[in-house]
Parts: sequence; structure tokens; C-alpha cells
Amino acid sequence: MPAPPAIQAFVDKLYAVSDVGPDAKASSHDDYADLFTPDAVLIMGQNTFEYRAGILAFREAGWTKVATRKHVCRGIFVTDKPNEIMTYGDLDYGNRDGSSTLGVSWSGRLQLVEVGGELKIAFYQVWITLPKN
Repeated sequence: MPAPPAIQAFVDKLYAVSDVGPDAKASSHDDYADLFTPDAVLIMGQNTFEYRAGILAFREAGWTKVATRKHVCRGIFVTDKPNEIMTYGDLDYGNRDGSSTLGVSWSGRLQLVEVGGELKIAFYQVWITLPKN
């Protein structure tokens, strides 16, 4: 079953905003945090980040060694729970030291809620598989 248009648009926006770093747009960290509810939980690997402050700290740390990133979402799976989805895709990084990390596979589980007529992330868990070199 295809994702509803509002969810597809939100997922497109999420990964587009994820790919804009502070070198390109000063407000990029706030733009990313604005996609979440104030009490959201983000789990990345073994690390949990809570609330806006935690999500901002995660976001800022994620751009210290990275100069560019490009997510390609390969699919969205809608679950039987309203506004709960799974996503998966690929990710390429351009690192500040001039090296690249290509072909990172990721998947995510998102619980979305509507706030003021907009979808926001209440919970987001991400799994990453780095390419074998």
C-alpha cells in the first residue's frame, strides 16, 4: 500500500532537511529540530536523544566531521497503526577531511503526530549499516 500523500511529502521533507548542513544554511539545525514534537525521542544506534535539546545536540554533533550528506529514500512502509511508518534507503557522506563514505544503508521507524495541522515526529529510531571496505 503506498504512503498517503501527506506522509510521502513529510518523508521527502525530512530527508531534504537532513541533508542541509550549517555551512549551507545557518538555521539548518533548528529546521531539523522543528520536524519533531517538543517531547520527541530519537534513537540512533545505541544512543537516545530526548526533547528538542537532545535532538539539537545530536544534530550538531552529526555535522562536526561531515561536510555534505545525501539521503535517498528507497521506500516507505505504512503499518497498521495510524501514522507509524518504516523507511529505508541509502546515504552518502562527504567528510570534512576530503574523504567520502558512500553506500551507507539505513532504515527508520517513525511515529508521526499531527500538531497544528502539520505532521511532526514523536518517535524516530534509525538503524545504520556502514559499507564494508
